[in-house]
Amino acid sequence: MKGAGYQVYAINPNAGRVDGDACYPDLHSVPEPVEAVMIVTHPDVAAKVVRECADLGIRHVWLHRSFGQGSVSEEAVAECERHNIDCLVGGCPMMYCEPVDFGHRCMRWILKMQSRLPG
Repeated sequence: MKGAGYQVYAINPNAGRVDGDACYPDLHSVPEPVEAVMIVTHPDVAAKVVRECADLGIRHVWLHRSFGQGSVSEEAVAECERHNIDCLVGGCPMMYCEPVDFGHRCMRWILKMQSRLPG
């Protein structure tokens, strides 16, 4: 995401740095307003992150999923609906970041063929 020109903040309560950048324990700790969140966690944690987004007024959430369940849970999707948060379910934002690498281009094509392409 950084390579595509986005300002990115890593959130992980178990890490101090990620790829040399500061890592924050939660969204409340990020020093600047956050416009959107990509949730890449175990699905059991996703609803908690969505509620934190709602607390902060974040209105755009992407629940990441490549293969399998990914971060998607029914509870997280329901929390997005309850808080009027725009939610993309499944796939990866990297499928849309130019230049799209080969792996994400293939994933985008497969999901499109399966009528499961988010967006």
